[in-house]
Amino acid sequence: MNLALRPATHEALERFRLRRRQLLQTRAVLCGLAIALVAFTLIALLDRVWFMPDAIRPWVSLLVYAGAVFAAWKVAWRFIAHAGGKAGAAKLIEAAEPALRERILSAVELADPRDGVNVKDSVEFREKLQDDVAASVEGIDWKAKLPTSALKPWFLAAGGAVAAILVLSLVPGLHLSGFLARAALPFANLERPASLKIRILEPRQANTLAPIGTEVPLIIETEGAST
Repeated sequence: MNLALRPATHEALERFRLRRRQLLQTRAVLCGLAIALVAFTLIALLDRVWFMPDAIRPWVSLLVYAGAVFAAWKVAWRFIAHAGGKAGAAKLIEAAEPALRERILSAVELADPRDGVNVKDSVEFREKLQDDVAASVEGIDWKAKLPTSALKPWFLAAGGAVAAILVLSLVPGLHLSGFLARAALPFANLERPASLKIRILEPRQANTLAPIGTEVPLIIETEGAST
């Protein structure tokens, strides 16, 4: 009497679980990336027009990181555990493959060793069910049943955010890349990007020490925006 799951069924469960986990992890990354890029772009633009004080900006950036992680967990990561056990994976397989509906879950449940002690129905029926399910799942292409195209909205969202940043980076005088760095690295000591560049001509050694009260001639050269 062999009521255990067949090796083909075990393999199908594992392949389904792996494929599903890969898709959910990719969805989580794309979701978090899209939210973070959009939020950091808004912070950078507000910082550019002086609406974001330096005392507030780092904490808002940390909230963005926390929000992106929470959103990734909400839309994807929390669902990975649903396929942790054989019964959970079997239920999800039945939803993805109608031909296995009410079959693979039954095979998993009837293969439970706690059930095998007191077999109330036909042993031959259980063995035949295990063989039939193993034959049905063998060779199923889970990449086709769980296609990458299901992630298209998330790729579009992340790609749209990247495209918007690239377009804004081409705007002269906006200095978006520098402000984005300030937004993404909240506690880094990064100065505000500016169109006006100041170069000290005199004294030649700008860090020269002088007695208090001494007049020191200072000659500077400006480049860029008008002062």
